[in-house]
Amino acid sequence: MLVEPETCPLSELIGEVLSSFDGDGVVLSAPSELMVSADRRRTQQVIHQLLDNAYRHGAPPVSIRVFRQPSHAAVSVEDSGDGVPSDRTDRLFSRFAQVEPPRTRRSGGLGLGLPLAKSFVEAQGGRLWYEAGVKGARFIFTLPLIDTPMEEAHSAAS
Repeated sequence: MLVEPETCPLSELIGEVLSSFDGDGVVLSAPSELMVSADRRRTQQVIHQLLDNAYRHGAPPVSIRVFRQPSHAAVSVEDSGDGVPSDRTDRLFSRFAQVEPPRTRRSGGLGLGLPLAKSFVEAQGGRLWYEAGVKGARFIFTLPLIDTPMEEAHSAAS
């Protein structure tokens, strides 16, 4: 898979998705100084997919948290719905897998969103996984962290 990584502020990528996303009740907690090596378009597709899933299959409010790990920045997208049944979590990232049975499915997805999101993240040197939230579903992905001061990154992009 072709990715074109660049150095960019992670909060900017998230903010651009949020500004075009038609969803209310998103709570964002992100330090603005985290710079990542990321393919802007692919990363925004991942963020959009996780937000879309949170609204389709979960319930608001949806929280997005960004935090620093030793060599990666991590993004957590968590909804307040019922979460994924434990007997179905092993299929979340399988192509064409549907977590909800056809009779109860609230949306007409093909089961490709999460597998594609995972492949986009992995192609950039990160990981994507699911954790059961306190209430709801929590998806977390990581991207390589760049320890470049903000001023240096902006001058390099110019």
